[in-house]
Amino acid sequence: MPNIQTSNTALNISDIGAGMAASTSFKPYDVRISRDRPACFLFLIDQSGSMRGHWGADAAKTKAEIVADYINNGINELINICQKSDPQPLHYFDICVVGYGQNDEKANVIWQGNLANRTFVSPADLKNNPTGNQGEIEIERRTFKGVSMVKIPVTYWFEPVANSLTPMGSAIELATELLSEWTASHPNSFPPIVINITDGQQTDCEDDELLEKAYALKQCKTLYGQSLFFNIHISENEDEPVLFPTSAAELPGGAQCQTLYDMSSALPEIFNKRIATEIKKQDYLTGTEYVAVAYQASLSSFIRFLDIGTKTVKA
Repeated sequence: MPNIQTSNTALNISDIGAGMAASTSFKPYDVRISRDRPACFLFLIDQSGSMRGHWGADAAKTKAEIVADYINNGINELINICQKSDPQPLHYFDICVVGYGQNDEKANVIWQGNLANRTFVSPADLKNNPTGNQGEIEIERRTFKGVSMVKIPVTYWFEPVANSLTPMGSAIELATELLSEWTASHPNSFPPIVINITDGQQTDCEDDELLEKAYALKQCKTLYGQSLFFNIHISENEDEPVLFPTSAAELPGGAQCQTLYDMSSALPEIFNKRIATEIKKQDYLTGTEYVAVAYQASLSSFIRFLDIGTKTVKA
C-alpha cells in the first residue's frame, strides 16, 4: 500500500487510486475471467457492396455469407463456452458487433430485435434473443482424445449484408469509443479483444490515417494490458489461408494485406504458446512473436482463431 498522509484537507481519491495502482504489480495479460471480471469481445464486420462478390475459398458462398457465418457461429461458440450446468450461460463475456457498409460514412452497432439500441450484451442476452435458426453445421472439436467432427445447432443473429461503401475508419473510431467506456468500468478485466473482418480497402480515410486510428484503439487498456486487435482478410482470390504469421512476407502481396498486418497486434507470449502448439503444430520457441491477422480463414479456422482468444482468456 502507498503511504497515505492524512490531514485536515480531504484526500484526492483519484490520486490515492493512482498511487495504489502504481504500487501494485499487474502481469500483462495474466488475469482469469469471472462473472466479476468478464472479458470483452468486439467484432467489426465489413458490410460494403463489394461483399457481394464470391469468396475465393468457396465459390458457392459470397463474402457477405461467409462473414455472417463467421459471426453467427462465433457467437454460438462464445455462448457454448459460457454454458455450464446452469440453465443460462454464465456472464463471462461482454459482446458487441459493429457493422460498416450499410451507411456510406458511418459505422453502427447492429444488434436487432430485442437487442436493438444495446452496445455490449451478455451470452445469456444472446441466447435468449436470436433472430432465427439455420439448422446444424459440422465443426471440428479438439479433446484429449483427439480431433473429431461434430454437428451443432446454429442460431443466428445476422443475415448477409452487402451494400454501399467501406467506412472502416468510422468503425475503428466507434470501437475506440466503446472500449474507452468499457475499460473504464472494467479496469481489472482481461484487455479487450477486437476482431475486424473485411475484404478490402477502406473508403473513408487514407492508409496512414487508418493506422493512426488502429493505434488509438489499441491504447484502450485495462490494468493487464492494451486491447488486442485481430484482423481477418477475406478475398475473391484462391490463395492458401494464412493464420498468425510472424512476418508480412507470409501474406499475399497487396497494399490491403500489408495495411491489415500493420494494424494488427503483436500477440503476447500467453497467446503465442497456444498458437505454436494448436495452430502451427510445432514446438514453441521463446521469443517467437505471432501477429493477430488471418487471410482466407475457413469457418473451422475462424473458430480456431476465436478459440485462441477465448481459451487463453479462460486459462
